Order: sequence, then structure tokens, then C-alpha cells
Amino acid sequence: MKLKKLMTSLLEEKMNYSEIFQELKKMDNDFYSKIPSFELLLKLYHDDSNKCLYSKKDLYALYRKRYIKENNLDIEDIDERYTNSIRI
Repeated sequence: MKLKKLMTSLLEEKMNYSEIFQELKKMDNDFYSKIPSFELLLKLYHDDSNKCLYSKKDLYALYRKRYIKENNLDIEDIDERYTNSIRI
């Protein structure tokens, strides 16, 4: 279930909070099961020119988006920017 559809279900009270949480958890697990490790993403996309300075968190987000686009993955990223949580 896509994030927008999920939030609409919540607003229209078609799903309770527990169901929403379980669906978000499922989407998050699906997302991370399809994304390679940060180390592999670095090997794929690292820029040796050293023209830009990014934090590891920003690089990981940037490389995930790039990987999703290049591999035509139909997944949504529910990361800490949207949910205020951090995946451990």
C-alpha cells in the first residue's frame, strides 16, 4: 500500500493506528530489503573528484534515491525525515 493511500485511509478512519503502523513497518522492511548496503552503494556511486562534502546520512539518502531510480524500483522510502525515527 502506498504511503499517500495509507495516510488517506487514516484520515478517513478506514484503518486504525495499529493497522497503519503494521503497514508502515511492512513498507519499511520491503524498502530496506531491496536496497543494498551503504558500503555497496558507495562502491557504485562514489565520486573520486571530492568536489562535494556530504554527511554519511546524506550520502546514504542520495545513493538510495539514485539506486531506486536506476533500477526502476516501485518502493517508497519511509526514513527519519518523514517519521522522526531512525532505523537501527
